[in-house]
Amino acid sequence: MPIAPPTAAGGDPKAGIDPAGWPAPTWGRLLAFAAVSRVVVVSAGLAVAPAGPGPHWEPEQVAFSQTVRNGPVPWVEPWYRFDAHWYNRIAREGYQYDPREASTAAFLPLLPACIAAAAWVGLNPLLAGLVIPNVAFVLGLACAGRAALRVTRNHQTVWWGCVFLVTYPFAYFFSAPYQESLFLAASGAALLAWYDRRPATAGAAIMVAATARLTALALPLGLLLESAAGRAWPSRGAWLVVAGAAAGIALFAAYLAVAVGDPGAHFRAHAAWGREPPGLGGVVRSGVAAADALFRPQSPLGAVKPVVLVAVLALGVRGWVRRGPLWGTLILAPVAQALSTGTLLSIERVVLSAYPAAFEAADLPGIKYLRWAWAAAASAAQVFFLWVYTQNGFLT
Repeated sequence: MPIAPPTAAGGDPKAGIDPAGWPAPTWGRLLAFAAVSRVVVVSAGLAVAPAGPGPHWEPEQVAFSQTVRNGPVPWVEPWYRFDAHWYNRIAREGYQYDPREASTAAFLPLLPACIAAAAWVGLNPLLAGLVIPNVAFVLGLACAGRAALRVTRNHQTVWWGCVFLVTYPFAYFFSAPYQESLFLAASGAALLAWYDRRPATAGAAIMVAATARLTALALPLGLLLESAAGRAWPSRGAWLVVAGAAAGIALFAAYLAVAVGDPGAHFRAHAAWGREPPGLGGVVRSGVAAADALFRPQSPLGAVKPVVLVAVLALGVRGWVRRGPLWGTLILAPVAQALSTGTLLSIERVVLSAYPAAFEAADLPGIKYLRWAWAAAASAAQVFFLWVYTQNGFLT
């Protein structure tokens, strides 16, 4: 099976120091770096949080906020915004589906299942909803960093990729009660297992990832495209990964068939948020919307979504050319999936699933003297957007 990643300039990944003097991104160092980053981000969220509901808050948002503030862990309240409410509701009430309105069937089950399991053993579900994603991110960043080391073989690129990932202006979603961190942990583990020649483990991990984000399909798709590029039939290991992703999706569909009577409810429920069924027409409409937002923004922040989109697409193409179809697909597939629904909704968050883009950005020529400036500017932007999030504000 196509295991060996392309060799890039840099030091031996098994060495303690690479030629540029960067320490090896060991498990311990990566875990420590990720843990410190989560402490900083969670603390920043609490620091910029509003003292109380604003005039633009909807009645149900005000009611939920008051309930949390009167509960045993009031300090977690600023982190429960937007989709975090839906995940909390699924953990408490299970799934429901009504084609006439927004339904919980639109959300995948991994995080709600983890919260419900934590509540079953006696932990506070609101606290669990915040702690679980942050712990998952620590594990996920370590897995992603180790996988990137297999690909880039450059300590400096790995470290800067980790810095870029944690300072990306919307990376605070890795600390929120959202699925992003759980997907990173499971998909990063699957990718690392694949590079370490453990396809069965990779298949099991990607099955878990598929219950967090359907972008888990990027890994098996990349493996199939890599085999096609080499004019070879996919190996048994690659088919194990394909089967794992398919099993994760099938399990959720089977559960929905029992819970709400419709195995396809997840896909149909997205219509309530303005998303179309995936198709080429949706890609065209998303592209038109991106061009319009880029050249005729309706607000000072209106160009953020298309800029993010173009940047990640460019990094995906570069990753494909330099490192092969697997690496490129891991970046491009999540973006393509989002565009296929005909909307740019949440694209700035969706691209977190394309995490190899951060390591590709760290390897760009000419960026050497801009890295610190980018990290500082991106961190400041993240604090701003985190403030917007805690204020129940939307990026328009």
